[in-house]
Amino acid sequence: MSNQGQGQGKVQEALALLDASAASKQITVQSDPSDPSRRAYTVPTVDGRRQMVHAQPAIDPLFGERLDLTSMVLRDVPPEPGLLLRLLKAAKDFRRVRLAMLDNHQFQLVVMASFVPDEIHEGASARLLHALREVAAVADSMERQLTSRDLE
Repeated sequence: MSNQGQGQGKVQEALALLDASAASKQITVQSDPSDPSRRAYTVPTVDGRRQMVHAQPAIDPLFGERLDLTSMVLRDVPPEPGLLLRLLKAAKDFRRVRLAMLDNHQFQLVVMASFVPDEIHEGASARLLHALREVAAVADSMERQLTSRDLE
């Protein structure tokens, strides 16, 4: 079996683990009917807020495939001087997650966490769930800070 084939089975295993444990934290799961390898998780954060986290496989040049958990923070990042430095400063304290800028003709800021096949096993459920919740919490917090212009 190829490295990518093993990765695909591991990504499906990770999604099954997340699906099974999501309800314990009041997380709702929505499958993509056109693509069974994708999910949308609605995760409770603070003050009754909820954050959408997408789970999908991604091609990985080293491991063949990985599972990416992503949540949108800002769809159109303004070209504000110093914003990138403030974002980098905030990111230094993150544990499992990282920031990424996506460019589809406009800069989009996302929070993401990734799992490669070697990190996905029967006992990884708690780590996967923790990463899902951390992606949601960081994205929610950054979104609130950016929309209030207070990222110091």
